[in-house]
Amino acid sequence: MTVSVFVTIFIAEATLAGLLTEAIKQWYKNAGKDYSPNVIALVNAVVLGALVTSGYYIMRGIPFSVNNIICLLCLIVLNWFGCMLGYDKILQLVKQLTAREEKKKNEQLNADSENEGDSDKL
Repeated sequence: MTVSVFVTIFIAEATLAGLLTEAIKQWYKNAGKDYSPNVIALVNAVVLGALVTSGYYIMRGIPFSVNNIICLLCLIVLNWFGCMLGYDKILQLVKQLTAREEKKKNEQLNADSENEGDSDKL
């Protein structure tokens, strides 16, 4: 795959994924349901990235070689970042990851303190 084809596919997928992400977010908002924008962006990027790139390969008769599959995976990741473009979405992802790590640490501390309490009783 040439660089110009890669960039063209990326632009097309990023446009479609961005529009679809916003449409799904608006649908959730109108329905009054909770949602995670970065998860919606990830799912859209995986689905659209895989479908559009695979469709291009099939229509052009390009074999699914290792290099082409790597390009497909790179397009999926780049589309995810493209859908999440914007400081607020990236910041939300970082906050979710740090909150998850903090929760694991707290659970570990609680488990350790409970184990120490049990050993004192013996």
